[in-house]
Amino acid sequence: MMKPQALALSFIAGLTLLSQAVYAADPQEGAFGQAFDAGKGSLAVAADPAWSTLPLTVECRVKLFGKEQYNILVANETKASATHWEIFTMPGDGTVHAYVPGRVPDHVHTTVPIVDGQWHSVALVMEPNRYRLFVDGAEKASTEVMVANQTRVPGPLSIGSLAEGGFGCNGLIDDLRISNAARPVAATAVEGTVDDATLGLWHFAADAMGRDASARKCDGQFKARQALLLPNGTEIAGGMPAELQPLPEAENTAPLRAALADTAQRLNLRSMHADAVPDAALREWSYDFQWMGKKEYPEHRPGGPTPEKLAAEVYDPQALIQEADGGPLGTVLRRAGALMERRSDDAGAKLAFWGTDWRSLRAEADKRYGNKGEYTRHEGDSEYLGLYLAACALRREVVLANPLLDFDDILCVARGTFEGSVRSNPETADAQGGHFVTQYFGFNALPGGGLYIVHNYKTQPEVVDLLAGSVAQNGRLKGTKLDYGAFATPDLSYDGKRIVFAWTENAEHRWIYSQKKC
Repeated sequence: MMKPQALALSFIAGLTLLSQAVYAADPQEGAFGQAFDAGKGSLAVAADPAWSTLPLTVECRVKLFGKEQYNILVANETKASATHWEIFTMPGDGTVHAYVPGRVPDHVHTTVPIVDGQWHSVALVMEPNRYRLFVDGAEKASTEVMVANQTRVPGPLSIGSLAEGGFGCNGLIDDLRISNAARPVAATAVEGTVDDATLGLWHFAADAMGRDASARKCDGQFKARQALLLPNGTEIAGGMPAELQPLPEAENTAPLRAALADTAQRLNLRSMHADAVPDAALREWSYDFQWMGKKEYPEHRPGGPTPEKLAAEVYDPQALIQEADGGPLGTVLRRAGALMERRSDDAGAKLAFWGTDWRSLRAEADKRYGNKGEYTRHEGDSEYLGLYLAACALRREVVLANPLLDFDDILCVARGTFEGSVRSNPETADAQGGHFVTQYFGFNALPGGGLYIVHNYKTQPEVVDLLAGSVAQNGRLKGTKLDYGAFATPDLSYDGKRIVFAWTENAEHRWIYSQKKC
């Protein structure tokens, strides 16, 4: 549970997306005539298994300017593909590296900085058991690798950005050649030529910026870069603003509470009291109701797991949305029934109340909406909604009566994320910002948050800020108030008297891994 200001995660409000029209980028003077200005956009080349088949040699010339960001020189497919590969420079020091997620190890590292405004030749030679990186003709890294994953996810070849978008490149790219051989890398820059091993060659000529000079004619399509701007017009280089934005207006629970109370009274349900259900629970059930009635639930987030994957990995099949449920009412009734079966040995007299109410709900659902538990949802039907909310309230009573929940307080960590909020990524439809994958490491977290105790979580929750006004007593951070940065992994001692937690010093949001931000 997070306090509202910790949940206010959006960076959309007040920002402007500046995009240029899709046209061939103005060519710049390159090593051999003209070069591609990747600062204005990227080139997308159609997906092709040839870009993933080893051996491969990728060669190009680059002049880079932006040390504060990742610079993606060329990337094949998205990071989700085991045959993805990319050549990039690291923020901060501008050193060149390669990322190959289908291999172990999955990186080829150098200590060579190339973001200095000077021309450099870069080559990545990929063979089944070894990957090598060359800078200005000299081998700077040689890494033995093993295959970890071979699952290919088809995707385009991208010049000057990741295939999935996001990171780009602040600099010029010249004479990119990809070959289906482990080529010897020249010590001095040589203009690329076409031979039998050439899969693609882009000279970035002024009159043919994305044209492939090889016989395969794998021309690239220009994609204009989108710049993220602050309201004053200043571009954000390599990061996002961290200003807190207000949460959207909370859903009015009065209609939900009325529907629940009407159902409980009409069916004489004795195990629940509508007035005792917190607003937060009603809003959560309403949120679930929206999604459980849609065919894509629970895979409503882009890239979510397939039903087959969920069925193969879930511990208890009752946790799944099942086709026979027919809608959210059927799902919740089935789950509530399964919970009561689990509690049959220790619930005692309560089980009789639960069972009577559950059978009343089931009979009413059968009569109105179907039979054998297959309940078709009726859009806008307040009685269907009332039965669903009553089933949720019954399920909640069963859960909170579990004898293992013999405590009143819960320790929580408050963390803000950008990518998980509906206000930063509307496609998630997640008003709570619950996506904690890359953000887990802190570098991509919204500064702020903290540690909290939730008292009386079963009835009327009370949230207490454990770190309010506190100051570090010793160590490197002595005298520092931990009222910024990012918090994670609270761990409570066995006697309940001490908490260990992780904290990072990031005061702004910049997508950069570093010791202070992870």
